[in-house]
Amino acid sequence: NQFTPWPYSTSTTFTSTNQVRYEINGVVSTGATVKNNLDKVTLASGAWTTYDYVSGQWKLITNRAATEGELASAFVFNDDNIIGDVGITATNLEDLYNELEVEFASRNIRDQNDYYRAEIASEERNDLEPNNTLNLRLDLVNNAIHAGRIGLIELKQSRVDLIITFRADYSALQCQAGDVVKITNSVYGFDNKLFRITKLREVEEENGSITVEVSALQYDPDVYADENLYDYAAVTGSGIPVFGGSAQLPAPSAPVISNVVTATVTPRFSLSTTIDPTSGPVDQINWWYSSSSSTGFIYLTNE
Repeated sequence: NQFTPWPYSTSTTFTSTNQVRYEINGVVSTGATVKNNLDKVTLASGAWTTYDYVSGQWKLITNRAATEGELASAFVFNDDNIIGDVGITATNLEDLYNELEVEFASRNIRDQNDYYRAEIASEERNDLEPNNTLNLRLDLVNNAIHAGRIGLIELKQSRVDLIITFRADYSALQCQAGDVVKITNSVYGFDNKLFRITKLREVEEENGSITVEVSALQYDPDVYADENLYDYAAVTGSGIPVFGGSAQLPAPSAPVISNVVTATVTPRFSLSTTIDPTSGPVDQINWWYSSSSSTGFIYLTNE
């Protein structure tokens, strides 16, 4: 899918740089459960955990594109090893995500909450598809590049919504959650169609035979394609020019005196100046005056 970062000015200049793809930046609570903390770590690492029944241990599955070698040697499911019916489900149109908002504690604004936003391009959406935002909170991420990478994978994966379930014979025991497999089924027109296994469950039948319940999600390598990501906060900061730097505030025009009134007990006049339009957020000034260079300046109020 094509996606659009949530809008940036076309005049903004970005500097290209590289950083570690996944890095844990944050704190975990010792009062939380191990599983809860582990979920936070794996989410920030573009991975998930699963229990390996073969080894009897939990293991980490990286959510990445399969290599050419893995695809070439992928396990094949077909009528020879699939037992019974094959179930296919898909996400309803109104449940498809097409916008993304990732919340994280930004290192650029002293760990205050910031957001990475993006959306699926309109031409990539289905007809009459309503807006639906995928909201994520990444507790162990501190920059928009990292947040965007994880969020975009989740967003694009959510649109590859074809889920297949079936029961296979004992040969499926060699497969593991996270494996990309090939499925051939004439009823649905699948010819070595690629799916990634999300869940395996070993079942002992009444006759003593072993079967395996398989759940898998359609695999699309485009989900993992690297995108051009932007850390807008790192570029613009507050947007206020810095005195003494290369982007100094332009000086206002020379003071203009008008509405002079002298025939009164309290003489008065109006003092004005023009602020340069390029001064950004500056929209007012203060006046200070002095009758002598040795007495210092006094703030001029409206009286």
